[in-house]
Amino acid sequence: MKFFQFIKREKGQDSRDGNLDVLTQELKAIKKSLRKQGLLLEKVEQSLDRQGQHHPDTDLYEALMDFATSLFLLEQGISSAGLPAGGEIQKALYMVQDKLHALLGKYNMEMIKETGKPFNPAYHECVRRSDGDDSVKLIVSPGFILNGRVLRPAKVIV
Repeated sequence: MKFFQFIKREKGQDSRDGNLDVLTQELKAIKKSLRKQGLLLEKVEQSLDRQGQHHPDTDLYEALMDFATSLFLLEQGISSAGLPAGGEIQKALYMVQDKLHALLGKYNMEMIKETGKPFNPAYHECVRRSDGDDSVKLIVSPGFILNGRVLRPAKVIV
C-alpha cells in the first residue's frame, strides 16, 4: 500500500491506526529537526561569509611581499654581478631597501632572509639540501612574518 493511501485511512479501520500516530509523530520530529538544521546551516554560512570576507590589507601585504622579494632578488643579482662595493647602484639599492624595511615595519611585517641560522621549518622551506650541518646556507626567496605569524616561509638551501 502506498504511503499516502496509508495516511488517508480513517482511524479505527485496522491495526494500522497506531502506526499512523507513530508516523505522524515521527514526521513532526523530522520537520522540527530540519528546521533546526536549517538554522544551524544559516549560522555556518554567515560565519563562513565573515571569515571569507576580503581583508582590505591583504592586497597591500601581497604587494609588499612581492615588491620586497623582487628587491631581494635584484640585490642578489647585483651582488653576484661583481659590481664595485659602494658604487652608485648599490647606494641606490640600499636607500630603497631602507625605505622598504621602514614600510614593512610600519605594517608590523618582517623579512626572513638571514643566512647562517639553524634551519627552522616554521620559518623556512627547504628547496635543496647540501652536505653538512642544518644551517641556512642560501636564501632563494625571502619569507615574511606579520605580527609574529609566518605569512610566507623563506625558501632556502640548507
